[in-house]
Amino acid sequence: MKNNRHLLVGFVLAFGILGTTLQFASHAGTAVTSLEVESGAKSGVSTTSGTDMSGGASVKFGTAMAARFAGNVPGRVLLGMAASTSIRPLYNEALGITGTVYERRQFDPGWITAAKMNNMLDDCDANNQYCVISFKVPGTDWAGVAAGNYDADLNIAKSVAQSRAKPFAFAVHHEPQGDGVAADWAAMQEYLVQYLSPVNNKMAFTTIANGFWWGPNHGKTDAYIATYYPQSLLNKMNQYRGVIAADFYDTYPYPNGTYGATDDRTSIKMQSFVDWAKAKGVNSLGVGEFGVSSAPEMTNSWNVIHTNRDMFGYANYFNSLANSVYDWRLIPSNYPIYDTGNPLDQGGSPTSQAILNGFKAALAESVTPM
Repeated sequence: MKNNRHLLVGFVLAFGILGTTLQFASHAGTAVTSLEVESGAKSGVSTTSGTDMSGGASVKFGTAMAARFAGNVPGRVLLGMAASTSIRPLYNEALGITGTVYERRQFDPGWITAAKMNNMLDDCDANNQYCVISFKVPGTDWAGVAAGNYDADLNIAKSVAQSRAKPFAFAVHHEPQGDGVAADWAAMQEYLVQYLSPVNNKMAFTTIANGFWWGPNHGKTDAYIATYYPQSLLNKMNQYRGVIAADFYDTYPYPNGTYGATDDRTSIKMQSFVDWAKAKGVNSLGVGEFGVSSAPEMTNSWNVIHTNRDMFGYANYFNSLANSVYDWRLIPSNYPIYDTGNPLDQGGSPTSQAILNGFKAALAESVTPM
């Protein structure tokens, strides 16, 4: 479920209500010009080459502007959204409502194959999008990945990365809460970021955790978070240019439209996440998903992301009501009710219009570099 009054529990993204498959999407209509996406060289050198997302010629930029991970546009957050393939608004319809967005996340609930990877990446490349893809290991066998039992499959991912012209991000098992042993998940991520490092100039390895952990009032302790993110994992994520991300969802309002004084709103969890990352020395952050239940919270959440764009590299808004207890959709006030069997679908409202307007404002600001 995407929400409750206090704990915003993670969920399996791709198959929600009625078997819904979600696509995390953007339509990168604006080519990156002076700030290019790093594709071929590691940061930390005096100059490095970058290739923009339109596939244009490489340019040079100095160390201060060097990308922190493959696909990072220094000084910008690539902002995208999720949209359903079976619940309105459908993917292309959603893009028509929001306008240009700049990144796409795609998820397969199964395991790695070259065909799956290339199909997802081709979809993104066709629309000039930065792609964040993720898979889940069979049987939640995190320990098996850490033991090297799936190296042959990981080698497929390496080969695909080497064959691609544009950089992308890659994750294994997002939102792990309740799915297995935390130490096994951490060991798997530590193994993956190092094992895949030979292609980290093409494929950024990213972890995606449950954002409610960072709720200051109703989240988890630092000690608990450390069971998933021990310092050894954080160090390797920095060393091998990985991205630490999480999914953040809002509390929903009381029937009278108000919120509790101690509710961990989306922006509050995001800021706590940033504070934690800075205290731990983390280099690069992402937002796998986020959702808000009011227009001011859209603005507040984007302000946290945009203000910290020296750390955040990508972010996705969850533009759907699938697998949720709240309607997160970015829809105009006059949007019709389509899913009459789903009590969440009440169509558009002044609130949904205001949230949509806030998202559009964030998109406009997202193209402005530091």
